[in-house]
Amino acid sequence: MKKEICPVCKEENLKLFIGGHTGQYECKSCGYIGPLIISKEVRPGEKIKINVGAVITEPGSTIKNKTAGWRALRPVVDSKKCIKCGICWMYCPDSCIKIDKKKGAVIDYNFCKGDGICSKVCPVKAIKMVKEEK
Repeated sequence: MKKEICPVCKEENLKLFIGGHTGQYECKSCGYIGPLIISKEVRPGEKIKINVGAVITEPGSTIKNKTAGWRALRPVVDSKKCIKCGICWMYCPDSCIKIDKKKGAVIDYNFCKGDGICSKVCPVKAIKMVKEEK
């Protein structure tokens, strides 16, 4: 097993934290605290066992998880009033509004949380909030 070296002071004086800080070390020389990376030289063909636990294997994304399930109000766009200015798109914190050249503002209800910001910033009041029907 290779000895781990502190990335700050380059000393081999690391102490593993116990308890809530599992997987972290403290350098007894300089006091730096960081993640514990145990390295072992592996020979070709040698098998090593790696225990996986609480490891995120891919970045999270709400594209896979529809996030609008708790919405109480939903925005409805009056396409005749919409001037396609894009202000609602710019202010939407969920990025669920697209501006179509013909229809105007189009809302993706799979991700809209119903906060009503779009209706408040619309300069022509083309968006109104209505009670969600399930």
